[in-house]
Amino acid sequence: MAMGWWTLQKQNIRKSQADFWVFVLPSFFEHKTSFIIIPPADLLRRLRLIRGTIGKRIDLYLWVTKTHRCWEARNLPIAEEERIADDRFWNKARDFSAFLNAWHQVAARLK
Repeated sequence: MAMGWWTLQKQNIRKSQADFWVFVLPSFFEHKTSFIIIPPADLLRRLRLIRGTIGKRIDLYLWVTKTHRCWEARNLPIAEEERIADDRFWNKARDFSAFLNAWHQVAARLK
């Protein structure tokens, strides 16, 4: 399992000229690093889906499971966090798996 926590500024995401934001998640149990590769507009849209209204500061918790699923886990109850750890969690808005190690997005942009 890999986890990461970032504090973001909504304005920085909204005004970003980057094609992608890349979040690096080191694993605590395996010698492996996971990457979340996401366009800033998609990141902001997904965070709004999860939280509704978002303030200037955004705390982002990303968790990657052994079965290569990625979830945004900020403000989840402990029981839901345990479901993530046990690969029994499901929440479409919090599912960032499509962006997990999605280097094909970068390759497509370079063509």
